[in-house]
Amino acid sequence: MSISVSLELTKNCNFRCRHCAINAGPGGKIMSITNVKEVLNHLPGNLEYLLLSGGEIFTIKDRLWQTLEYIRDHRQRLFPKVKISVNTNGFWIKDAPSDVETFRRLHEYGVNNIGFSGMDAFHKEQGLNLEMVKRGALNARAILERDLGGNETFTFMFYGCRPGIANPLGRAASLPANLLRPESKCSLPLDSAITVGSDGEAYLCCWQGSPSIGSVITTPLDELVNRASVDPVIGALMREGLLAAAIALGVYDPGKAGEYTTRACIICKGLFAGYSGLRLVSNSFR
Repeated sequence: MSISVSLELTKNCNFRCRHCAINAGPGGKIMSITNVKEVLNHLPGNLEYLLLSGGEIFTIKDRLWQTLEYIRDHRQRLFPKVKISVNTNGFWIKDAPSDVETFRRLHEYGVNNIGFSGMDAFHKEQGLNLEMVKRGALNARAILERDLGGNETFTFMFYGCRPGIANPLGRAASLPANLLRPESKCSLPLDSAITVGSDGEAYLCCWQGSPSIGSVITTPLDELVNRASVDPVIGALMREGLLAAAIALGVYDPGKAGEYTTRACIICKGLFAGYSGLRLVSNSFR
């Protein structure tokens, strides 16, 4: 099975947005380069997509360059077919020559896609100039591609969290109801996407709401996924989704059957509070 991985290099961010589901902000954890390399070494060789994310990875630019340099130098050994994406709120875009040089470096490191995730009112109220980000990014890419003889460089994606679609996790849990997603649906059963947090822990959930399935710093990701499938609860979550996990836990409520689909994030957060079964299963394999 091919797997796509989102690697959270840091919880540090220059903003503290009200809608942030992972509580990123100034002073957030940064993964050491030693641990970054261990995680990369433990990703599967058939990895197709690798997203480097935060927090805000351009607040730790040196760590970002170190990570991309390691991937470039070891790509053929680690995961030769991978496509690399980076995610940023775009605060560093100034519609200036420095943007072109940053893009040039990303291109030289083999980055394929750049996601600009700050295109919303939540980031704007933090001081992000949305128009500057989009205009500057498009201008810098055009200049770089002209310098490269017309060759295409990156695919861009400009997006943000519109009012009414925030997931009720992290700081977003305190938002008024009209700003929250009325239905928070889960992508599980496992859709082959794994999130690795800045602590090196692997999660089936992109919001890191479900329990960790173990540390990718110490153990290959394929092995962690296989271990998790043995756990009766997490295995049920992986194969059949949240409702099946609730049944396996013995806490399924038939009166709320629909909510396991429509209020998945809230249900999941409460369902696994204090759950340690997977950690015990993982320990038994060591």
